[in-house]
Amino acid sequence: MDGARGDGAVGELRKRYGEPLPASVEALPAADARDLAAAMGESRRRLRRELTESTDASLAQLPRPLRALIKRALGL
Repeated sequence: MDGARGDGAVGELRKRYGEPLPASVEALPAADARDLAAAMGESRRRLRRELTESTDASLAQLPRPLRALIKRALGL
């Protein structure tokens, strides 16, 4: 695949997700592959932020003396 077809951005996606990509992704033009990589990166950041917020909100419901113990048990 040549650089004009998104090899840089597709290569980044391959590296990031560590598995074969669907043929439709492999065939994307460079600009579309960059857009897809950016959108997936933003999605991961948003997911991480929302999971952190929901975990914190859940822990806030626990009695204060238990929070540290539960965090330690969860590996947080």
